[in-house]
Amino acid sequence: MRAARRAGGARWRLRGAGAVLAAYARHRSIIAVVIIAGKFLEPEDILKPVLDHNAPFAESMSAVPKLLEDLGPEDRAKILSLRSARDGVVDDEDTLLEGAVNETMRVVGHVIAIGYALMFQARRVVRFLRDAMTD
Repeated sequence: MRAARRAGGARWRLRGAGAVLAAYARHRSIIAVVIIAGKFLEPEDILKPVLDHNAPFAESMSAVPKLLEDLGPEDRAKILSLRSARDGVVDDEDTLLEGAVNETMRVVGHVIAIGYALMFQARRVVRFLRDAMTD
């Protein structure tokens, strides 16, 4: 997911978990969010090959700590974070978001986790979002 914004004529792009968290923090009409294989901690700890392939990702990751500061316990409880058992791209401990609903899927790998979640976790995602709407 990408979010683009113009601020004072400058344009910056957020990707991944940063884009989702930015939209969620800014738009209070968003009831809940789902993040798959997101990285929340240690933005400086990104694998060099990932940055070489996707340079804006570093900028996005540097925005995450500030975005998380703006989200209180009630906001975080409405975040479903799906993670792989072993990511390989993102350090496993960096995929846990304090206060969110963190669930580990029985798959290994970053890209595989994303595909698996989209294909096989749809019912879980819908149930989470439906529950958030009725709270």
